[in-house]
Amino acid sequence: MDWGTFVPLWFFKEEARVRGKIVIVTPSREIPLAQNYEFGRLVGRS
Repeated sequence: MDWGTFVPLWFFKEEARVRGKIVIVTPSREIPLAQNYEFGRLVGRS
């Protein structure tokens, strides 16, 4: 993980009211932005 991922996760860990699973998805530059966006929407529904 890089700092752009690790630092926000640190604050989630410290926040007692945050529960559930955290999914980290790194968008691919080889996939069109609209397709990455739709993928994020589908993951968010789960």
